Amino acid sequence: MYKTRTQSVNDSQSTLVDSVPLSLTFDRNSVNDAIVSSPLGPLYTISTRTHLGITEVYACIAPGTRRLVARYEIRLFLPDVIHFPGKFSEKNVRMKRWLKTVKGKERAHLCNQGLTPVSSMESSDSRCLWSTSEGGQLSLFLEDEPYAPIATLQSASSWSPLTLEVDHQALTKLDEIIVSAVILEQRRRFEARLDNVSYKFTYPGLPS
Repeated sequence: MYKTRTQSVNDSQSTLVDSVPLSLTFDRNSVNDAIVSSPLGPLYTISTRTHLGITEVYACIAPGTRRLVARYEIRLFLPDVIHFPGKFSEKNVRMKRWLKTVKGKERAHLCNQGLTPVSSMESSDSRCLWSTSEGGQLSLFLEDEPYAPIATLQSASSWSPLTLEVDHQALTKLDEIIVSAVILEQRRRFEARLDNVSYKFTYPGLPS
């Protein structure tokens, strides 16, 4: 039986112990055009128009019903923009208003603490930091607790799909985590493709 998104999240949360995160799996080795599911059913769908650089993230409410979580556009000559109804009243705001590149003294300070910061994210109740490991794995930390990740995006392998592990205490900011993880993973894959010279002279779009 298909459960609503709220039931799936609440049931997952109630059956987890503190040490076990919620595991969200992608149905393909890509964040583009993917379905993201919990152990109890689909939670999000991601729709990507690669040639336009546009991605839409929807929450699955019930069979045949979904809610727009965020729509963002990666642009070549203009600033990237995002429409995030749950966060901003304006239709479109600049991406960096919410998801900011960490640089300068703050980056140096965090690097000295053993982190490789990528972006800071203003969530509904705290400031968070996305960081990468040597292998490129993305992990999210609370700014005041930079040693215990509250979410981790684990790359796919021959025995495991692309997976987002979310600490149960971070489920209140699940929409923000999934949207930021998708954005940063798209960026990471595009930057990896820049090693191929042919990509340096074409519209970036969104890599698969």
